[in-house]
This record gives sequence, structure tokens and C-alpha cells, in this order.
Amino acid sequence: MTPFKTTASRPSIIGGSSDGQLRRLASVSSTQPNLQQVYDGMKLYGVLKDEQATLRVELSKHADCLAEFICELQEVDDKGKEMVTFSPLIQQTDQGMFNAQDSSLTSSILMRLTSLIEQMGIKLAVMEDRAVEVKKNLINTRSSLEKTLQNTEDKLYQLDSKLSAIDSNAIQENVLKKKEN
Repeated sequence: MTPFKTTASRPSIIGGSSDGQLRRLASVSSTQPNLQQVYDGMKLYGVLKDEQATLRVELSKHADCLAEFICELQEVDDKGKEMVTFSPLIQQTDQGMFNAQDSSLTSSILMRLTSLIEQMGIKLAVMEDRAVEVKKNLINTRSSLEKTLQNTEDKLYQLDSKLSAIDSNAIQENVLKKKEN
């Protein structure tokens, strides 16, 4: 998990901005699970434990208090697919420090939910594609069965005609034999 500070006056994080740039502040990861440092007047604290990351940024400059911060979460699923999500960080005053843990937990949960929703969207798209394939296969199978049924009906009709002809011939032969006797 990595927090970033935007360097433009008001860039759009969601839609992106050509004039807004992100400045990486710090990071916690499986290779660096603990963080405690000062960077450009900001105190940075972070912990990654039991697949849950917590980051806290203490601001001392007024300009930093007006800035926008975002957090990047990089995850790798069981299949090795990497997912990256961005979420805005919520700024709190000193009175809100008691709830900072709750806020970071909420942000963490929101980031996780966003990631899960994206994964569900991908899986749903795959399922929709498979449903279309199954529908096409069913249509092809139905068409094939209808052709087979029609061919069988035609053959039965031909067989019935031949049997009728054989019966007619047998009856005529029988009649001729009786006349001869």
C-alpha cells in the first residue's frame, strides 16, 4: 500500500489529469511491513500485518493540509493476476485521531471491496461470454436435431412407400395366383 500526495492544485484522481502529478510518500509491503519516517515535514507511519495495511500521515504544513492524498493498493490474486486500486485518503483533525483507526480500517475495507467488485465484474463478463457460447451451442444442437428428425421422417416416409408398394405387389401376385387356380 502506497500513499501519494498530488502536486497540482486540484487534479482529478478518478479521471486523471494531465497537469496533476502524484508524489510517492512511502510504502508498506511484504518486504517492508513496518514504516516510521519523516518525509518533507510529514510523519509517516505504516504497518502491514495479517494481510491488512494501515498507514497514517501526520501533516505539519498548512499547504499539506490543503493537498489531496490518495492511496494505491496493489494485490496479487491466487492466479498471479495483479490488481491495482486507488482510493482518496480521508484527512482528520486532532479531534478525529481517536477514530483514525476506524477511518483507516474503513479505507482498507473500501479498497478491498473495490478490488473484489472489479474481480466480480471480470468474472461476470466471462460468465456472460460463456452463456452466449452455450446459447449458440444449444441453437446449433437444436438445428442439428431438427435436421436429423426431418431426415428420419423422410426415410420413414420412403420406407412406408416401399412397404406399401411391396404390399400392393404381394396382393396382386396373390390375386393372379388365385385366378390361375
